[in-house]
Amino acid sequence: MNKFLFLTLLSTTAAAVGFYSTPALADSLLPQPAFETVRLGGNFSVGDSETKSISLGGPRYIKNLVVQAQGIYSDSAVEVMVNGQIKGTLYAPGRDPSYVVTIGEVARTIEFRHRSGGAMRILDVVGTVSEWSGNPGNHDGGFTGSRDQVQQLALTAMRQIETLRAFSSPDDESTYLFPIKKNAGLVYVMSSAHGDLSRKTVMQLVALSDQIDFANSYLSLLMQQDGAFDAVVNLLTVRESIIALLE
Repeated sequence: MNKFLFLTLLSTTAAAVGFYSTPALADSLLPQPAFETVRLGGNFSVGDSETKSISLGGPRYIKNLVVQAQGIYSDSAVEVMVNGQIKGTLYAPGRDPSYVVTIGEVARTIEFRHRSGGAMRILDVVGTVSEWSGNPGNHDGGFTGSRDQVQQLALTAMRQIETLRAFSSPDDESTYLFPIKKNAGLVYVMSSAHGDLSRKTVMQLVALSDQIDFANSYLSLLMQQDGAFDAVVNLLTVRESIIALLE
């Protein structure tokens, strides 16, 4: 991380927030992400063995999706995926009521993967998403690190989250910390199963970086608490290391 930016971050947060002896930050000082409900897309079909994507134009935290769909001529099942993981399955024997799919993490795209039956028409997708949008970036290529480096970054991130849980409320842990831990675990899995140069590993690294980036304001406040500073620094260092490997 750039030394000047790091020092600026520390001086800014120190001026804005005092030090606390209690394990949790004052609720009034916690950064509250702003959300909006917007139409993300729709009016497309997902046929046999197909996967269709909706781009968010950059990483955004998604609370949930409301999907309206119908089977075409016959029953159909389509999986809703984010960051390579299945978040829900749509079953459409015809035009059904809307499906609500909980996401709860930062993503760049939403994928609809055909699972079984006939084609399905996705009529409308409405999401409750953060107004915050990180750098879209294009990480279609590989990276310069080794499998050992990737796995060490994942393990480091997971260890820091375990430390920071003691300083977080259940809501903040769910919003900011758990998505980081989950994606760090998936980075370790993907690098073990597919190798450090696989596309799946690269995309999971991008997802991990996005989760940390979204939590940046919250992590900056956690720095003000005794015992949390080193863990936050290590977590931010993981993100900077990922960016360096992807460039």
